[in-house]
Amino acid sequence: MPPLPEIVYPILQTTMRLLIRRAEQRELWFQKRMRRADVSALADYSFRQAVAYANRMAEVSPAYRRKLNEAGVKLPITESREAWLSLPTLRKSDFQQDSDEWFNNTLRRDELQWSCTSGSTGEPYRFPVDAKTLRGEHISFELSLRALGWRPGFREGALKMEMPPAKGLTRLARRLTGTVPIGFSAVEFRKEHAAEVMSAFRDGNVKYLRGYSSALALLAQEAQQKGLSCQIPLVTTFGEGLSTAQQEVIEKVFHCQAYRDYGGSEAMHVGFECPARTGYHLDLSRFHVEVLDGERTVQPGETGEIVVTCFRNGAMPFVRYRMGDLGTVTDPNEPCPCENTQPRLSAVEGRINDTILTPTGRFVNVLFFVYVLEFAHEHITGFRVIQRDTDWLEILYVPRHDRALEHLKKIEPQIAERTDGSMKITWKEVGEIPPSPSGKRRILVPLEVWKAQQAGKS
Repeated sequence: MPPLPEIVYPILQTTMRLLIRRAEQRELWFQKRMRRADVSALADYSFRQAVAYANRMAEVSPAYRRKLNEAGVKLPITESREAWLSLPTLRKSDFQQDSDEWFNNTLRRDELQWSCTSGSTGEPYRFPVDAKTLRGEHISFELSLRALGWRPGFREGALKMEMPPAKGLTRLARRLTGTVPIGFSAVEFRKEHAAEVMSAFRDGNVKYLRGYSSALALLAQEAQQKGLSCQIPLVTTFGEGLSTAQQEVIEKVFHCQAYRDYGGSEAMHVGFECPARTGYHLDLSRFHVEVLDGERTVQPGETGEIVVTCFRNGAMPFVRYRMGDLGTVTDPNEPCPCENTQPRLSAVEGRINDTILTPTGRFVNVLFFVYVLEFAHEHITGFRVIQRDTDWLEILYVPRHDRALEHLKKIEPQIAERTDGSMKITWKEVGEIPPSPSGKRRILVPLEVWKAQQAGKS
């Protein structure tokens, strides 16, 4: 029989939605219908909403209207693919210039909530979010978790940024049912904290755990080394890529199924890993998603940059916004075993700027270093690759034993081959890989990022 919180909490949640939070209940019904809709109907809905959103933002955002005028876009935008593809794409750097001019000038600032990018790939950006956007994010996340086996009343554990406290009736319901989340900061987490964190999750009967990929992987690796385990049925990761080996360690330590959540601070829960492990289902009830190679739309099986239009965000124009991530497209007409009709990305391959450029003009993605160093997890607890010059890679590593470097040097020929033998490789032993201010432990630091960091210290 399920524990009492898993019986009482859903009753309280449903009652609150039917009697008080009716907008949230309507959003739940809407998104449930969308996930059962025909794929062509979903694509048509998503595109029409995106066009209407772009026209609306052109009216209320001075900076976006100016951007369209500079691109020679004729308003209003028509519902044609040609007209859509003529729209300029946007980046975070666009919003960071004259940021106030990008906001919806018909909304009151004091009625909006604010979010912030992590800054792990550049300067953080603080942006407004309206209530409708937050409601859509919350329901989308809940439905994705339900598909993975989560149920209301599961006690949550977290290893990420500090968890914002629940408010109002949600706070009361959690206290009544004893399901107040147990959270730890990924910023402050170190490997020596592993025993304390595992004990808290185990004693607190946590049944669902979520956090930054690198932080959860570090926790699981250290717990495995110390012979610690904790049974948590469901784990989801976000914020960074999660390699297959890291996923396997997490699943072994927590006796769980671990899944990846794809999105960003600017566009939460764009896609969620399918229960059947066939890729990431895209949420077309809230986003129009494109995958581009330059300005060309890629075909199924091809990889390109993920570009999203967040047509439920009325606070500012996230229209054709470049996420900075690479994704591989599947055939939208290919059915998925999980019966979710929303289209999929077969893979999300990490940030475009998570690459180094060799002196011979070759780009090497962060995934190469993940794969080539992955076998060494039994010898090291963490690593970071820093391009300190055009022809110099310094690799920081945290050893598990005195002979770790001996094993690491065996992979130098593979790195030399991938970089055309054009780069010097040096190894540096460190006590830990420190997280960034956002709590993420970046694996690759390209030259331009390294230079910016050094300039900030001077």
